[in-house]
Amino acid sequence: MPEGLEWDMWGALFYVGTIFTTIGYGNIVPRTPGGKALSIVYAIFGIPLVLAILSQFGKTLTTFVSNVWMRYFCMNYSSLLLI
Repeated sequence: MPEGLEWDMWGALFYVGTIFTTIGYGNIVPRTPGGKALSIVYAIFGIPLVLAILSQFGKTLTTFVSNVWMRYFCMNYSSLLLI
Protein backbone atom coordinates (compact mmCIF):
# COMPACT_ATOMS: atom_id res chain seq x y z
CA MET A 1 0.00 0.00 0.00
CA PRO A 2 1.49 3.38 -0.92
CA GLU A 3 2.56 5.72 1.88
CA GLY A 4 -0.17 7.88 3.38
CA LEU A 5 -3.13 5.76 2.35
CA GLU A 6 -5.46 4.45 5.02
CA TRP A 7 -7.21 1.09 5.01
CA ASP A 8 -10.84 1.10 3.99
CA MET A 9 -13.31 -1.77 4.03
CA TRP A 10 -12.95 -2.66 0.33
CA GLY A 11 -9.17 -2.56 0.47
CA ALA A 12 -9.18 -4.82 3.51
CA LEU A 13 -11.58 -7.28 1.85
CA PHE A 14 -9.39 -7.27 -1.26
CA TYR A 15 -6.31 -7.97 0.85
CA VAL A 16 -7.96 -10.79 2.80
CA GLY A 17 -9.32 -12.23 -0.46
CA THR A 18 -5.86 -12.33 -1.99
CA ILE A 19 -4.55 -14.08 1.13
CA PHE A 20 -7.40 -16.62 1.32
CA THR A 21 -7.23 -17.50 -2.37
CA THR A 22 -3.40 -17.49 -2.39
CA ILE A 23 -3.37 -15.11 -5.36
CA GLY A 24 -1.01 -12.68 -3.62
CA TYR A 25 -0.85 -9.77 -6.06
CA GLY A 26 1.68 -8.01 -3.82
CA ASN A 27 0.26 -4.53 -4.27
CA ILE A 28 -0.91 -4.44 -0.63
CA VAL A 29 1.53 -5.80 1.93
CA PRO A 30 1.73 -5.56 5.72
CA ARG A 31 4.61 -3.39 6.94
CA THR A 32 4.63 -4.09 10.67
CA PRO A 33 5.63 -7.36 12.34
CA GLY A 34 2.15 -7.55 13.89
CA GLY A 35 0.52 -7.15 10.49
CA LYS A 36 2.73 -9.83 9.03
CA ALA A 37 1.93 -12.21 11.90
CA LEU A 38 -1.81 -11.54 11.57
CA SER A 39 -1.57 -12.22 7.84
CA ILE A 40 0.02 -15.59 8.56
CA VAL A 41 -2.76 -16.45 11.04
CA TYR A 42 -5.39 -15.37 8.48
CA ALA A 43 -3.73 -17.59 5.87
CA ILE A 44 -3.50 -20.61 8.20
CA PHE A 45 -7.23 -20.52 8.88
CA GLY A 46 -8.49 -18.89 5.70
CA ILE A 47 -6.91 -21.05 3.01
CA PRO A 48 -8.39 -24.35 4.31
CA LEU A 49 -11.74 -22.59 4.79
CA VAL A 50 -11.78 -21.43 1.17
CA LEU A 51 -10.76 -24.91 -0.01
CA ALA A 52 -13.62 -26.47 1.99
CA ILE A 53 -16.11 -23.96 0.59
CA LEU A 54 -14.92 -24.53 -2.98
CA SER A 55 -15.06 -28.30 -2.49
CA GLN A 56 -18.65 -28.12 -1.25
CA PHE A 57 -19.57 -25.78 -4.11
CA GLY A 58 -18.08 -28.26 -6.59
CA LYS A 59 -20.06 -31.15 -5.10
CA THR A 60 -23.28 -29.12 -5.19
CA LEU A 61 -22.66 -28.04 -8.78
CA THR A 62 -21.87 -31.62 -9.84
CA THR A 63 -25.07 -32.90 -8.23
CA PHE A 64 -27.14 -30.18 -9.90
CA VAL A 65 -25.65 -30.78 -13.36
CA SER A 66 -26.05 -34.55 -12.98
CA ASN A 67 -29.71 -34.17 -12.03
CA VAL A 68 -30.41 -31.81 -14.92
CA TRP A 69 -28.58 -34.10 -17.35
CA MET A 70 -30.41 -37.22 -16.16
CA ARG A 71 -33.75 -35.44 -16.29
CA TYR A 72 -33.01 -34.29 -19.85
CA PHE A 73 -31.71 -37.72 -20.90
CA CYS A 74 -34.67 -39.58 -19.39
CA MET A 75 -37.22 -37.24 -20.98
CA ASN A 76 -35.70 -37.28 -24.46
CA TYR A 77 -34.15 -40.73 -24.76
CA SER A 78 -36.27 -42.94 -22.52
CA SER A 79 -37.45 -45.00 -25.51
CA LEU A 80 -33.85 -46.05 -26.19
CA LEU A 81 -33.52 -47.46 -22.68
CA LEU A 82 -36.25 -50.06 -23.30
CA ILE A 83 -34.25 -51.87 -25.97
